[in-house]
Amino acid sequence: MKLRDWTEKWLTEYMVNLIRPETIANYRRESELHIYPYIGDYPISKITTIQIQRMYNDLRENGRKSCIEK
Repeated sequence: MKLRDWTEKWLTEYMVNLIRPETIANYRRESELHIYPYIGDYPISKITTIQIQRMYNDLRENGRKSCIEK
C-alpha cells in the first residue's frame, strides 16, 4: 500500500473520531504539499530512512523549516 493511500485510510478510518475535521484537513494539506511529492507514491514497506532524511533536508534547505518543525 502506498503511503498516500495508507494516510487517507488512517485519517478516515481511525483519526476521524479522535481529532477535529479542521485538523484532518490540515494533515491532508500538509501531506499533499510537503510529503507526497517526495514519498507519497512509494509503498510503505519500501520507504527508507534515507528517503525520509533526504525529504527532510530538502524541505529545510528550501525554506520549509516551519513545516518540518511542527
